[in-house]
Amino acid sequence: MVWKEVKSWATQHGYQIERYSIDKLNNKYRYTWKQDDRCGEEYSTLSLIKSIYNQITEYKYVEHQNQYCSQQIINYDDLSH
Repeated sequence: MVWKEVKSWATQHGYQIERYSIDKLNNKYRYTWKQDDRCGEEYSTLSLIKSIYNQITEYKYVEHQNQYCSQQIINYDDLSH
């Protein structure tokens, strides 16, 4: 997503977000987000989107990913037989 789309999406969900240039030569930014008493800071649009999405879903996606990862652990002893 481009910055304009991210900002629109976050605003639709009630978040205030800002982008600050930290390295113009390398096109690097710092992103801040805020909603009510919650706030955060990220250094990529992907991290910004994940943080806001996790807040919106009350971390259900993170919980799902942790559960998926724990199910993917392979017992290599079982494979040797």
